[in-house]
Amino acid sequence: MNKFKFIKKLSLFVLSIILFSGAVNVEAGIGYTYDSNGDPIYSTEGLVAYDLPYTYADLGITADSKSSAPADLFVYEDEAGKTEVYLTDSGLSTVFAFTADLTQKTQEFNYCLLKPYNLNYTEATAIKSGNGDGTAGSKVLFPEEDDIPTEVELNDPEGSYNGAGYIKLYFNTPTCTYRTVNPNTGKDLIYICDKGNNQVVVLDAKTYDDTLGTYEVYQVLTKPLDELDESISFVPKKVITDIQGRFYVIVENETFGIMQFSIEGKFDRYTGTNPITLTPWEIFWRNFSSEEQLSTQKTLNNIAFNSIVYSKEDFMIYTTSLAIENKNGTLNDKVMIKKINPSGDDILRRNGYNKPMGDVKYVTTRDWNNSSTTPSQLVGITVNDYGVYSVIDQSKGRIFTYDNEGNLLYISGEKGIQADKISNPAAIQYLGENLLVLDSNNKTIIKFEPTEIAQIINKAVKQEKAGYTTRIVPTYNNVTNSWWIGKEDTKKGNPDAVITEKDGYWYIGEENTNILAGELASSDYWEQVIKLNANYEYAYVGIGHKYMDQEEYKLAMDYFKLGENRIYYSKAFKQYRDGIIKEWFAPVVITLVVLIGGRYAYKIYRNKKLGIKKEEETGMGDE
Repeated sequence: MNKFKFIKKLSLFVLSIILFSGAVNVEAGIGYTYDSNGDPIYSTEGLVAYDLPYTYADLGITADSKSSAPADLFVYEDEAGKTEVYLTDSGLSTVFAFTADLTQKTQEFNYCLLKPYNLNYTEATAIKSGNGDGTAGSKVLFPEEDDIPTEVELNDPEGSYNGAGYIKLYFNTPTCTYRTVNPNTGKDLIYICDKGNNQVVVLDAKTYDDTLGTYEVYQVLTKPLDELDESISFVPKKVITDIQGRFYVIVENETFGIMQFSIEGKFDRYTGTNPITLTPWEIFWRNFSSEEQLSTQKTLNNIAFNSIVYSKEDFMIYTTSLAIENKNGTLNDKVMIKKINPSGDDILRRNGYNKPMGDVKYVTTRDWNNSSTTPSQLVGITVNDYGVYSVIDQSKGRIFTYDNEGNLLYISGEKGIQADKISNPAAIQYLGENLLVLDSNNKTIIKFEPTEIAQIINKAVKQEKAGYTTRIVPTYNNVTNSWWIGKEDTKKGNPDAVITEKDGYWYIGEENTNILAGELASSDYWEQVIKLNANYEYAYVGIGHKYMDQEEYKLAMDYFKLGENRIYYSKAFKQYRDGIIKEWFAPVVITLVVLIGGRYAYKIYRNKKLGIKKEEETGMGDE
């Protein structure tokens, strides 16, 4: 233990002097993370772009670079494991689809097929279409009820629609593409934020027409005029749906929260919010201020969300926003990342050394005249299938990755105009263990892959999330000439565990019975992390969990101390103390009883031997 502690402290001391002496700034190109005190320390980068970015030319997109404006990226995997990557370009008003390796463009469409006779009057007269000629602009398709064509008119070969059976609805500045299969309805749907047309267009993914190269419209979501203030503009920026099929739409410059719609498209409410923070005195003063006094004060506005993702792992909504400016001019940078439950409450766990917020200490940027410090400007978020989420900082081009508890796992990327740098991130998406970043300035997709240490960290977190912190090693049975694990041994540290037997091995766990006892556990991976980077404090905490499971509380205390985790150190200390008390209580009590009884017996024996009688027998002491 002393050896580990010495190595860790020495490494921290030397590297801090070399890299960070006299400064808080983290220089470009240096991998780093933050310790328990919030100070930057050296660390290997978690994700690295080993290959050159995919340019528009590589992706098979031929367009004027001035007109194109990459806006969004989305990765979709169907039940069969087939993966597609969707790229939305606002400038071209076009959606592109690619294979998982980004080597083949599978789709390109800038319009969809609308059959308006399936819509009611209110829906039909609110739907807009782009110009269809590549220029920005929109028009209402059916201003009046009489303009809505019937099914007969659409299919009449001699009519004005030439018997096409549909009307082309062109996109206008789309900003987002999202696809999912609703488990309740079984519908495979593609959602597009048609920003310029002030609507969300929903396409039926099963209606793709190879000849026309597009889909049929399943539903169109427009502003519910009868339920919202007329002053509110419906400019959809991002859209997702939950497991029930409800819509969640981020509307541009909307500070009330995320707009929630029913599966039928009916507006329900605003959910989630980014409220400003007022002091008790400010709240008191504003309640008793006149309208004239309030008009002279600074206008207070909530902050709008800028990105959203739905996690199928825990069925929650993850969002990002910029830092919230408080009344006194300070910035609340501790809630830029949120995890919103169905009730609209933020339940993000912030149990790490520092709050999930990007850079803990701001990087100072200087020019010839002044210097300023700003928090991270988080503009994108993505979450994988075991609760790890990554956010991207637009101002500094960095990717911050956290586990489900809010522990910072690693930092990746940097700002720059070079091929492997991030100039202006527009979106971020997980593709397996890799991350795809859409750079709107360079018009490229950058693929980041985990480094050796990040791969090990990911495995540790995955096993920890599944509850496998300790590896149970099989022993060799000389009688049966086989490896085996005793049933009671597998329950050590978890007496209520469900045990099953298969192929001569014992398995532990109800749902994860496929994890064979003896497989590497999270603590094994954390030990590998320590070998690669002795400064990685959280790894010591992971190893401490192993010794807690094994009831080696003194060792657990030592590792939790190295990991600077007071909460788990206290828990281990309590167990260690209770164990000491339990172990020594009986011997100590017996020893005291023996000593007291022996002393009393010896006194009786001594008195009899010396002939000493009690005071009442001799009469001594009487006056």
